[in-house]
Amino acid sequence: PSSNTEYTAICTEGECVSEVSEPICITVGSPNQPFVTCAKNTICLGETTTLTAQGCLGNVIWSNGFSGSTLIVSSHEVGTFNYSAICKSISGNCQSLPSKTIKIIVGGIVSTPTVISEISNICPFESLDLNNSILGNPSSAGGSFEFHISNSPNSAIVTSPGLVTSGEYYLFERSKEGCYSIPAKVTAKIVKCGVSGIKPDTAQNVDIEVSKIANYTNVLIGSFVYYTIQVKNKKNVKATNLVIRDIVPSGLQIDSISTNAKIENGVIFAKIDSLSKNDVTTITYKAKVTSTGKIVNK
Repeated sequence: PSSNTEYTAICTEGECVSEVSEPICITVGSPNQPFVTCAKNTICLGETTTLTAQGCLGNVIWSNGFSGSTLIVSSHEVGTFNYSAICKSISGNCQSLPSKTIKIIVGGIVSTPTVISEISNICPFESLDLNNSILGNPSSAGGSFEFHISNSPNSAIVTSPGLVTSGEYYLFERSKEGCYSIPAKVTAKIVKCGVSGIKPDTAQNVDIEVSKIANYTNVLIGSFVYYTIQVKNKKNVKATNLVIRDIVPSGLQIDSISTNAKIENGVIFAKIDSLSKNDVTTITYKAKVTSTGKIVNK
């Protein structure tokens, strides 16, 4: 049939005719348009991401000619790449409209920062400014430097690089796409300055507590999760110029965010001018679950 048609049947034997059968409806139309999700929209050279098409009862054909309900995208060159999918009937004669276009951004290799590998304090100060070890500016457009406590970009960030004590620190460059360089190691050595030495005033240190909770721990793909981040000052010393950063993991797509924060390249940022004792700042955001499996957002 060329349109939706209802069919029935009867059985005849001589002059006898059966009752009419239950009707069968044949629906004529295009296959369902696939719903495509992406595990991670921004990746770096050498990384992969997975596109998943759902809702197709036939064969999924991707815009690059590959078929199958999932497509693993490998990053071989820098740039922005668009992907979509159609659903073809099993017979191959009918196809759906294209899915929404998924944009994949591939970031380039980031150069290792140039640093002074070992720095020492100058008396009477018995502390160091790690920024004095940096030689030059970020090599990537829109990039920034980050000091970490180990050679992994997943390790804790040194929140006060301008006032550190002895130890080993690692400087990364992070591109605007979120790609990290190989770190440069900086060794900080403190020379004791005797009775005239000026040590860091630990009494002026702040104690910031950051917590994050979600309204659900088990959700269906395509559903939303609401996250709440609270930042609290637990000491009498006023905290100033705080920067809160929350890296959004693969499998979550930000839908909305509170007005006191913003998202850039998969990272949520919030700046807090000051927090007095027991003051609390709350940041909220809504995220859509776009992939299956365990998603860790801590």
